[in-house]
Amino acid sequence: MTEKEKMIAGLLYQAGDSVLEAERLHARKLLKEFNDSDPENKVKRQKLLENLLGEIGEELWIEPPFFCDYGYNIKVGNQVFFNFNCVILDVVPVVFGNRVLVGPNVQFYPATHPLDPKPEASFGSMEQKYISVRMSGLEAGV
Repeated sequence: MTEKEKMIAGLLYQAGDSVLEAERLHARKLLKEFNDSDPENKVKRQKLLENLLGEIGEELWIEPPFFCDYGYNIKVGNQVFFNFNCVILDVVPVVFGNRVLVGPNVQFYPATHPLDPKPEASFGSMEQKYISVRMSGLEAGV
């Protein structure tokens, strides 16, 4: 099983794997372009989000800056809004249903470092939990 397969399955994995590092770098480049884009260039922003995120519904709006690890594990329904400075550490699927409103500075952290000492938990090991948000609004700083 590859480190990426372990990550997505919710198993202990090595974040320093070369494939995962390359995929995070690819996401960072798309995020930089998105976060630095002209607010009036909605077509460019939409294309960047289509290239970054796993699935996008209709009427998605994200206010930059926006940050994530990979992007491809983020699935977004219809009529979803993310306000400024949202962070999603998408090491596992993070799913947002329809009509979800996310306030500024809201952060989703399914990724964590192992808290219990285990022989297999070496430096760089990561664990994760799944996140699914259905129709709701999340206030600032959650």
